[in-house]
Amino acid sequence: KCHLYEEILSNRQTQLNLSKKQIILIPIEICSLLNLEILYLNRNRIMTIPKEIGNLLKLKTLYLNDNKIRDI
Repeated sequence: KCHLYEEILSNRQTQLNLSKKQIILIPIEICSLLNLEILYLNRNRIMTIPKEIGNLLKLKTLYLNDNKIRDI
């Protein structure tokens, strides 16, 4: 778990790759990474997408394939 949060902590990054991490819930901390342009969340076990993902105004590409999304 700590390794995952270390990847999230850098607020200046424009890309974040959290694919293949067995994530069930998208960490809410991701939604405060306002410089994020590309977010890889593919090949996890994510079921829902938090509304706060809309805070990522610079986000151009969001990879969510191979998840278990039931609700947006």
